[in-house]
Amino acid sequence: MSSSYNLTSRAAQEFERARHRYIDFAEEVGRILEDALTAAEIKYQAIESRAKTVDSFDAKCKKINQTGTPKYADPMTEITDLAGARIITYTLGDVERVCAFLEKHFDVREKKDIGEERLDLGQFGYQSIHYLCRLNSKRLELPEFSRFGGMTCEIQVRTVLQHVWAQIEHGVQYKASSALPKSIKRKFTSLAGLLEIGDREFLAIENEFERLKDVVRSDFEADLTREAFGNSSANGVALPEGSLDEVLRVRDLVAEGRYPEAIAAYDAKIAEQPKSVTLFMGRAKAKFLSGDVAGAEMDIKEAERLQPNNRAVLDLRERIVEGNIATEASSISASQANELTNLGHDALSLGDGELAYLRYSDALDAGASRPFSIFNRAMACVLARDLAGASNLLSGLQIRPGTPMEINILALRAVIGRLSGDGSEQSAIEALQHAVRIKGDFSLQLSPLSKLQAGLSAKYGSRELGKSLDDIFNLFDMAQSFSAPEQESRL
Repeated sequence: MSSSYNLTSRAAQEFERARHRYIDFAEEVGRILEDALTAAEIKYQAIESRAKTVDSFDAKCKKINQTGTPKYADPMTEITDLAGARIITYTLGDVERVCAFLEKHFDVREKKDIGEERLDLGQFGYQSIHYLCRLNSKRLELPEFSRFGGMTCEIQVRTVLQHVWAQIEHGVQYKASSALPKSIKRKFTSLAGLLEIGDREFLAIENEFERLKDVVRSDFEADLTREAFGNSSANGVALPEGSLDEVLRVRDLVAEGRYPEAIAAYDAKIAEQPKSVTLFMGRAKAKFLSGDVAGAEMDIKEAERLQPNNRAVLDLRERIVEGNIATEASSISASQANELTNLGHDALSLGDGELAYLRYSDALDAGASRPFSIFNRAMACVLARDLAGASNLLSGLQIRPGTPMEINILALRAVIGRLSGDGSEQSAIEALQHAVRIKGDFSLQLSPLSKLQAGLSAKYGSRELGKSLDDIFNLFDMAQSFSAPEQESRL
């Protein structure tokens, strides 16, 4: 018994002498986390950091195994939470984002999901994700961090609800002189289950709000493009000089998330046209996306005052104020939606990207497939040389490997890269080549891209484009060049 006491005393004395290093290390990790998470726009409620106290360290050293031997033969190396940090987030989604950040920017030595481990045992209770981390090699190369080489910090990540449960449970357990009564343990277990439901509901709320913002943003960008193209192709309508570029500039501000600048642009226009319902609706959307929901509702009220029975204003209220993503369905039949899509294809083939965009938008309003309509509008933007608009539209589409849509998206990205000269062309072509080889049965003539190819030739001609796009479209011939044995070998 005395040898165990001497061991822990010596270890405690050693830790007491070295503790200032762990204090500095914990403070530095806390500062890094605060600065980096804020810069990455990852939300958190609090970040705490600390070095273990000498008393806590000594108590841990004195723990005994079932065999009666000390649990830690070398406490200074085996006890891993000498420096610690805790990140408390609002939702489970924030936990995922923080964990991804830690795994990318720290040298992670160990990860434990305590909640999942308990769940595997059929238990509810303490939930938190624990990391053992060191500073990564790049940071350790800097003089101010080199002294922390080889030091490990335990970083805990949990939600506010998980943290509240842990703190209360710890406080009650600490006050008890022995194990808690079973009835109390059952209540803590039940409460842990309820709080997990709460966390999942908060995550569902967050996801629903993000989905609502995505729909508002996507439709807002499309409406601005539609407005610009509609004005530019309107018969007998003289567009004020610079107005089309101005509308597209606001569209690009929205796409880049620069909402305050978009709002300022609307402020200036509303000062010139204080009775424009369209301007108040646009500013309402920009305010909503910036997080100013109350301001958005005020603009909607003003638009309603100007035109009480405007269907578009009522739909916007239903979406932004009530939070309903689906608005009143169009009465146009599916056959008419297909007809509008075909009219868009006709306009595209003839080289009229602006008119094609309008028809594709009408088709979407009539109930046409959203992913296909978005892709069609992206093609129309390419034909109208609105490459930023095309890229923004494609960024909202999910690529499903092995599908014709994957090939269509990759091909259009290659075209955009070629025309913009932004350096993305080669990687897009390589991805397209790979996808075409895997798919093996793709036909350009069955793809809407054939309409774009015809439209580019009709409007510009290969010499006008500066560089021929034939080599990109000819890649689809690869799909027909595989022999039957080659096709079978890939199945």
